[in-house]
Amino acid sequence: MRRKQIYIDEQDEQRLKAMARQRGRSEASLIREAVRRFVSDETPPPSEEGDPLLQLIGIADGRTDAAEHHDRYLYGSDR
Repeated sequence: MRRKQIYIDEQDEQRLKAMARQRGRSEASLIREAVRRFVSDETPPPSEEGDPLLQLIGIADGRTDAAEHHDRYLYGSDR
């Protein structure tokens, strides 16, 4: 864990203190949670280029009816 110093306005400080008291938690733990949520919400999803499953799309032999006739292609006959 790294130490960071931040500046917040008085109104936010009062609200943070009250919230920490109500929840029985430290102000620092609430700040860490808020930062974690913010970073998570602001982080874009992984790019499709790096997703190995998405890289499989289009490598088949070009059949356009595979969804409809998958048994034939997988097992040699319609089930």
